[in-house]
Amino acid sequence: MATPFLTTSTTLSLSLSTHLHRLSSSLSSTCFPFKPNLHRVRRNPSLLASYGNPHLFNHEDHHSTYKSLLSTGVLGPKSNFLQMDPSETSCSREILVKSSASDSSNTVISTLSQKVFGVLHLVVSLGIVLAMDKFLKQVFVAAAIKFPSALFGMFCIFSVLVILDTTIPAAATSLMNFFEPALMFIQRWLPLFYVPALVVLPLSVRDIPAASGLKICFIIGFTFRNTKSYLYVQRRGKYRMRKLGDIFCFDPELTVMKLQISVLDSSAAGGWLASLCVAGFTAIAIRKIVKTEMVDAEPMAKPSSFAPIEFWTWGGIFLASFVSAIFYPTALGTTARTCLPFLLASTVLGYMVGSGLPSAVKKVLHPIICCALSADLAAVAFGYISQSGVDAVLGDYLTKVSSNPGAGDILMGFLGSVILSFAFSMFKQRKLVKRHAAEIFISIILSSLFSLYSTALVGRLVGLEPSLTVSILPRCITVALALSIVSLFEGANSSLTAAAVVVTGLIGANFVQATLDKLRFRDPIARGIATASSAHGLGTAALSAKEPEALPFCAIAYGLTGIFGSLFCSVPVIRQSLLAIVG
Repeated sequence: MATPFLTTSTTLSLSLSTHLHRLSSSLSSTCFPFKPNLHRVRRNPSLLASYGNPHLFNHEDHHSTYKSLLSTGVLGPKSNFLQMDPSETSCSREILVKSSASDSSNTVISTLSQKVFGVLHLVVSLGIVLAMDKFLKQVFVAAAIKFPSALFGMFCIFSVLVILDTTIPAAATSLMNFFEPALMFIQRWLPLFYVPALVVLPLSVRDIPAASGLKICFIIGFTFRNTKSYLYVQRRGKYRMRKLGDIFCFDPELTVMKLQISVLDSSAAGGWLASLCVAGFTAIAIRKIVKTEMVDAEPMAKPSSFAPIEFWTWGGIFLASFVSAIFYPTALGTTARTCLPFLLASTVLGYMVGSGLPSAVKKVLHPIICCALSADLAAVAFGYISQSGVDAVLGDYLTKVSSNPGAGDILMGFLGSVILSFAFSMFKQRKLVKRHAAEIFISIILSSLFSLYSTALVGRLVGLEPSLTVSILPRCITVALALSIVSLFEGANSSLTAAAVVVTGLIGANFVQATLDKLRFRDPIARGIATASSAHGLGTAALSAKEPEALPFCAIAYGLTGIFGSLFCSVPVIRQSLLAIVG
């Protein structure tokens, strides 16, 4: 008969064996040695400190712990409980090191895969927007429709999003999220796409007589200095100063008119400033009349700033392609293609440098201006070194030939996509658009009419030739629609129209923020409408680069100003009244 001690010992051994078997089965897949719950047996600081860290594990302490367990009498003298041979210890340490390395490699792979997926997402979403723009252009050309296809597409996309938001909100949200990378890319580089027209501006105005050119500049922008404006004229070799109230008393012997352009505290302005004031103050007045309470706009994401690696990459492209084009002018088949890399790089570098200027400097020297100056300086340098002349280089910058594109053609190829992207920005602010619809539409209509009639009147008063005055009537309307408007008038100069639009946008881009601040336009609605109604795309690009909340209202005014202007000029009564004022 077994003694009670043997019975108890056997039972305890069996229960321990069963418990250890279960634990070893659950831990066998990891190859880690079993770690007992030592606080119930004996606290060993060395073993506890080494738990989970093979570098702190002390084998001597482990061996002493093993001996202490034997001395308790719970385990038999021949028990192998917790006994590890050298191969098991080595396996444990190797597994821990491999596990740490595996976690690190998994993190790297995960980060890399996210970046690759982000790039693919950007390429696909931007590609779809570009494809939509190209498809709409082909359809409009085939149908002989002169209306800009991108504007039509913008309003169509906005309508679709609004309908989806009403019926299937999840679908509208999914579409917005899908195109978000493309929208951020376009917003980041938005001003760059309007620069080519500024770069080649010297080619557009070189055939205009000096006296007529100065009068046109006067109509578009004259000077306000300390709330007084002065005009300097040269008569019989002597300069005379006349106040703004006397500028319409022109002498037939007037030979040269010199405009003093000063910076705000002063502000460069004129027809542009007048249009801006009409649009902005009208929006605020209508809001007060209809008693619409202003609410905060939806926050808009801002694009990331430029990294040093981007600057050095474009700098390397510029140097390599510039030197290559000097020694091998037709290395890529034509001079336009060969000059494309360094002219594109100089344009991008100018924008990056301009974006990095202090805020005080950017109020008078906008990144768009830096961008155009950088490209022109590169053209001058290459024309001088290669002895081809700056006109030839600028001609290669914007060829307007799809089979032989220049740097400007590449950038302007995004303009249609830019306009399409405005639909998504408008949709983000749809609540404000609906809430303030009255002030938006009324201010844009009045601003469009004011721009047309004021230009005609001032052109008549300063004695500008009727054909030239007609050519600059749509100075506050985007180029595509401005050209279609002047085609309704006989004898108009389309090159002059494009130049006047560009100069108006240039003034607006450079001075719009400072002027809006001076006029105390605080809300994004008044700022956006005033900007786009007076300086179209260039002003929109300049303002939205710093104030993305104003972009949706810039987009609405940008499109509606052109649409209303086209509609007004299509009405025979209005067109004849404009011609009567012009003379």
